[in-house]
Amino acid sequence: MLRYLILVTENLIVTAITVGMLFAFINELGNRTGKYILLGGSLLGIAGAAAMAVIKNTTAKIHTGMWNLRVFAVFTAGVILFLIFTIKPLLRKAPLGAAISAAVIAFTSIFYTFPDVMAYPFSFNLNGASVLSTAFFTRFIGWFAGWIVALLAFLAVKYLCKKISQNLLCGILDIVLIITAIQRVIRGLDTLRATRVITDKAIAHDIFVAAKFTTNNSNLFIYAVLLLTLVIPVTLFLRSFKITKPYKNPAEKRKLLAENFRNRRWSVINVLCYIVTVLCMTWFTFLSTQTVELSPIEDALIKDDAVWVSFEQVADGHLHRFAWTSENGVQIRFIVIKKPNSSSYGIGLDACDICGETGYYEKNGKIVCKLCDVVMNINTIGFKGGCNPKVIDYKIENGYIIVPTYILLEHEKDFKS
Repeated sequence: MLRYLILVTENLIVTAITVGMLFAFINELGNRTGKYILLGGSLLGIAGAAAMAVIKNTTAKIHTGMWNLRVFAVFTAGVILFLIFTIKPLLRKAPLGAAISAAVIAFTSIFYTFPDVMAYPFSFNLNGASVLSTAFFTRFIGWFAGWIVALLAFLAVKYLCKKISQNLLCGILDIVLIITAIQRVIRGLDTLRATRVITDKAIAHDIFVAAKFTTNNSNLFIYAVLLLTLVIPVTLFLRSFKITKPYKNPAEKRKLLAENFRNRRWSVINVLCYIVTVLCMTWFTFLSTQTVELSPIEDALIKDDAVWVSFEQVADGHLHRFAWTSENGVQIRFIVIKKPNSSSYGIGLDACDICGETGYYEKNGKIVCKLCDVVMNINTIGFKGGCNPKVIDYKIENGYIIVPTYILLEHEKDFKS
């Protein structure tokens, strides 16, 4: 779940902020046609991104690098035009120029960042999981939560940027666009280097160094955008505790108080979205990349072509891991855990149909799949379904759980030698 929350949030947050600021800026111009142009460009970007997501995941006709190169070129042109058209004299004379260039920026930003994020659900079932499985559901939650963070950031930025001066908004927006353009221009040049369009060795080397830096430090660009735009919610939040505008009667005062409350609420939402984004790039990433070590395999009695596990050995209610090695040198693992408030046991392979032989571990009294982080209901272990351990036959006799080796041998293919 965390993996997809991280991926979606990191990929969408800058686009959400940028497009939100563009909507606020064009709205402040008061030109209805300009608003429709920007909205049309954004919707076209979403439609194009959806089509691209399907094409990229159902055919091999898309060369991602070359497509991105074209998108980067159009985006950069849009940024340059926007910087020109937002110069005061031109902005007054040709507001539609700013709107058109803003629509180009919105379209290319969405068209570039959305396809991969939209396509993540295609990868949920790489191991054959059903859309009704717990694994699919938890991954979907992370993916959907990332979209919610981006959407809230967009709405918050769009609302708050209408409350600041046009000059301040234009200044912050210009810097955000320049930061993003620098990153994408370098990536575009690296594509030209990789495809040998740029052949000069000195220039190619410089491009490679720059591209390596931007790739390895991509989070720095996100941090720069977050820090720069953080000025807006913080400023409005602090201002929201006092009325700065004049009022003539209690009704107008209540209206101003209500506006301050909305400013404060959206400021908090905006900052919370930024906090989630920073957590995704730091703490959540750390958690999602930690390698969980499986508990060691315990000794068990091997006799009469079976593995014998005594009740006393597994009576503590914790996960216990056992194994039998086949003639081919394949270690076939299974787990045993005594079910809470019960005399029965949960027994199954240390593998499942969805995630393979990655195994299970115990955390805070719960059993967790190592690959997909799905938490098992201990009472369901021993039954088919979801990410539960594969069911195996066994018998109980004289205080022992007995697992025949021929049963384990049937699952030799599930484990690597």
